[in-house]
Amino acid sequence: MKAVSDVCCTSSNAEKIIGKLPPDKEILFIPDENLAANLANRLGRKLETYPSFCPIHNHVTAEGIKELQKQYPQALTLVHPECKPEILELADYAGSTAGILDFVTRSNSQDFIIGTECGIFHPIQKACPDKNLILASEELICPNMKSITLDKILHTIELRETVVTVPQEIKEKAVLALEKMISLSS
Repeated sequence: MKAVSDVCCTSSNAEKIIGKLPPDKEILFIPDENLAANLANRLGRKLETYPSFCPIHNHVTAEGIKELQKQYPQALTLVHPECKPEILELADYAGSTAGILDFVTRSNSQDFIIGTECGIFHPIQKACPDKNLILASEELICPNMKSITLDKILHTIELRETVVTVPQEIKEKAVLALEKMISLSS
């Protein structure tokens, strides 16, 4: 995908990158239509999308958030911007996983409803063991993220059995999109 893109982005730098593109420039934003819709709303800009989304963040529902907010009225609701727009409307904060970690760390609040992959709980609890974290949905477990383990990484490094090769032409085109991302996000 990077090799056929003009620029790539992450959830934490997408707003900055889009903000630096000319206002009349047409943008096809892929692969996450929820992130695109949230950015379009925030920036007042039209973004064309492909119908796709993060299946994990799509598990967060407005009904689920409202129910948790009733159960924990003192809790702040923090969600990832790949959640549906109606979820962001219910949130106290929307940001990348790094942004959510930073928000909790800096906050004086004790209780947080978290609307992103459950793997964020470990670094938050490490940084703030006294904070109470409530997962926005029991389905916020990414099987792809959980398939990578330290044992598998060590195995790959030691035995070099898993080798991914990318043709030079594709690599060169992908690097251009990454370099443009770095340039526009700095």
